[in-house]
Amino acid sequence: HGQERRYTPAARPLDEWRSAQTATLTVEDLELDEPAPGTRDTAWWEKSDKQRRRSSGTKSVAFDGSVESAPEEGRQTYFHPPLYLKCGPLLRYCGTRQSQSTRGNNREVWRGTILIVTDDRQSQTQIAPTLRLFVQPRDLLPPPPVELDMASGQQLAPEYVDPLAGQVHMSRIGKTLYVRPVEQLHEGLDLSRIENDTGLFEEKRTAPDHVGTILDGTQDKPGTQRTKKLDGEKTGKYREVKAIRIHNERNTTFWRFNIEVELGRHQARIAYRINKGPAIGFWVPARGQTMNMMFHSCNGFSLSVEPNNFCGPDPMWRDVLNNHQTRPFHVMIGGGDQIYNDASTKQTTLFREWCESRNPNFKHSAQFSLEMQEELENFYCQRYAMWFSQGLFGMANGQIPMVNVWDDHDIIDGFGSYPHHFMSSPVFTGVGAVAFKYYMLFQHHSISDETDKEEPSWLLGAAPGPYINELSRNLFMFMGRQVAFLGLDCRTERMKDEVLSQETYDLIFERLRRDIIKGDTKHLIVLLGVPIAYPRLNFLENVLTSRAMDPIKALGRLGMFGNFLNKFDGGVEILDDLDDHWTAKHHKHERNWFIQELQELAAEKSVRITILGGDVHLAAVGQFYSNKKLRIPKDQDHRYMPNIISSAIVNTPPPELMGDILNKRNKIHHMDHDTDEDMIPLFTHDVDGKRRNNHHLLPRRNWCSIREYAPGFTPPPTPPPMTPSEASVPQRRNSLTRTLSLGRKDFADGIQRRLSHKGTTGDRPPRAFFNTGGAANNNNQQANPRRASDPVIARPTDNATSYFSGIPPGSANDPTPRPNPFHRVPTGLSEKAARRGAQVDQDIDTHIDLQHGLDIVLNLEVSQHDPAGITTPYRLLVPALDY
Repeated sequence: HGQERRYTPAARPLDEWRSAQTATLTVEDLELDEPAPGTRDTAWWEKSDKQRRRSSGTKSVAFDGSVESAPEEGRQTYFHPPLYLKCGPLLRYCGTRQSQSTRGNNREVWRGTILIVTDDRQSQTQIAPTLRLFVQPRDLLPPPPVELDMASGQQLAPEYVDPLAGQVHMSRIGKTLYVRPVEQLHEGLDLSRIENDTGLFEEKRTAPDHVGTILDGTQDKPGTQRTKKLDGEKTGKYREVKAIRIHNERNTTFWRFNIEVELGRHQARIAYRINKGPAIGFWVPARGQTMNMMFHSCNGFSLSVEPNNFCGPDPMWRDVLNNHQTRPFHVMIGGGDQIYNDASTKQTTLFREWCESRNPNFKHSAQFSLEMQEELENFYCQRYAMWFSQGLFGMANGQIPMVNVWDDHDIIDGFGSYPHHFMSSPVFTGVGAVAFKYYMLFQHHSISDETDKEEPSWLLGAAPGPYINELSRNLFMFMGRQVAFLGLDCRTERMKDEVLSQETYDLIFERLRRDIIKGDTKHLIVLLGVPIAYPRLNFLENVLTSRAMDPIKALGRLGMFGNFLNKFDGGVEILDDLDDHWTAKHHKHERNWFIQELQELAAEKSVRITILGGDVHLAAVGQFYSNKKLRIPKDQDHRYMPNIISSAIVNTPPPELMGDILNKRNKIHHMDHDTDEDMIPLFTHDVDGKRRNNHHLLPRRNWCSIREYAPGFTPPPTPPPMTPSEASVPQRRNSLTRTLSLGRKDFADGIQRRLSHKGTTGDRPPRAFFNTGGAANNNNQQANPRRASDPVIARPTDNATSYFSGIPPGSANDPTPRPNPFHRVPTGLSEKAARRGAQVDQDIDTHIDLQHGLDIVLNLEVSQHDPAGITTPYRLLVPALDY
């Protein structure tokens, strides 16, 4: 047979990154009332040439895309020197570093990178691209009014109706584009890859139907977001850095910029400009502030899904970016499946032939030829470049710093969960190697040679994986002073019976114990690709692996059952998904050990552990907690670990029937003598306000926000103050309330969607009402971002012991005034249980302390047919641990 060929790197990796420079903004650069360093009390003729260039930015810089400095008619921005971006800019967060200033003060420095991928045939790359970094202040909008007096002419500002409309986006050649208003988008169309004026963006900003009045009496126009005229570029307080090449192939170059920002007293909007193109902004937190985090997973469509039926991948990303305009996110956490590469089985030639072969001997012995390697490398590179630059996801990639871990679809469906003899074949290990290469480039702006010695956020595995000959790339960093983050790479080392090796676990827990500081670190967020607290599917697993299935599998190999068997190893199609789960019998021992280790860490460091998971295409929250007989309050329970499940932000949810079947499998499991686990009944109502029988799992597209809990940004009372039928508010001729009306038949009655002021703006009322999450008013109504009214928000009424009352402190409805606004009463008990508990524990304070707690919101899509991406929020408050 000759020598076996496996994956071989095509070229020697570049090492320019080892000597790369970094653009660093200091606190002084963020303070625009102070002159730029070196320019104080110096006449212009006494300055050096460099100082004169830095201080004359107002004349030399390109248009930044803001209304205040709009170009003359016909003037447009372009990259100079010219570039053509195959992908990017992609913004990445790498953690913070601590240092001391020359004055001896502690400095906290935000670290990140920006990646662009150029088509060298259409770019001038003899000179490396240049990035300019500066502060560009922007006033965020105040909370919107709950009610408007239409009779007096008061109108809702367009910013609240469609916040993203008119915001700046950058084209592939550096042109300034604007987001089209959602009212101009048709339903049932995927516009994500259309790059002319008929798509999501336009070259000329659409004028609003009307100019609204903000609460302070000023007029506002869509897209301006009140950007201030004075910024760091105009005052000469900017830094420039040249890109370095981290990879080059097939007339394509991967360029990386290293950037740093010293954090100040307040969160700041930082802008960057590449080769004199438009300025793109992102937000960094204040020094020590807990970051506003956005979490998502399953960011793509399966092969069998028709994207037009879901308005493409953009609706949920529109909701994310709408929220970002008023309460900016500092980081965007990708929980796996940021891209679906399963199309490699259809859009290739050699690999497709291998996949479609039904001869197992051929599959096991086939060589990973040079031609197949080049075919797959070209596919993965082009697929990544397309997906990470398309639509509103591409826009978010340049404005919210990303932190990602991967899952199977970032490689190919089920990778790591097939039998060893198949996983170890030359072709399948080759697929893993190619996928790892481009995962590192696009999602981490890095290559294998860069280790934790150069990038401290890496937490590398102990040894290369069995099927991907690379060290696993776990992540550890801080999301603010009080919140640590651990992202586990659950694919690189994965085998059918093991997710991570014991040696890698040892390195992970050693790092956690070293860097988590008791008393300072209040939370540890652990990101897993697949949920770890989830209904058991052992019964299905046992059936599909039994000998009784052998005759059916034999017929399936003859093609008699369609897609019943997967195309790789001939096993039952759904079995790789079952083997992926932590609750599978192969992973049960490892799972239980891992949870117990986390419990010990929580007790040792007095840190609350919250687990994030995706993969399953629905929203849910599982939980581990101390056995109720131990009678430990949640804020003192080191075993209490919620598992937030947010999936999918793009892919289709499973049928309601599947959710109901899973719900039937939900019950209280005793993981060990002291630890119980189950699902939290979060979804008593659907997104349309109707009561649900399945309170634990809600199959809708969704995404998740995580912020530090602050009194005032509170959930409504639990249970809702009125039933859905009582919640409908009659329309009044001359007033606009938070209750929005519908104008189309594809929504059930009671979903709040359209503004009820017909006749004021013609026949096309604004599509969505946007709220910014301000404090509750005297009527106990809360302004939530682009949300329906209170009764639509589902609230648990039984056994949801991790949920807390939503009555704001000091409310007239609060029967027992509390001295501490962070103290809340658990609402997970029935009235009977509450009375029984009160009789026994009359002298025990039943309030839960939510100081330093996390405010976690699952945002679920109201209608897949609506490009506006309106969502309904379901909130969970997670207390810090006082152990």
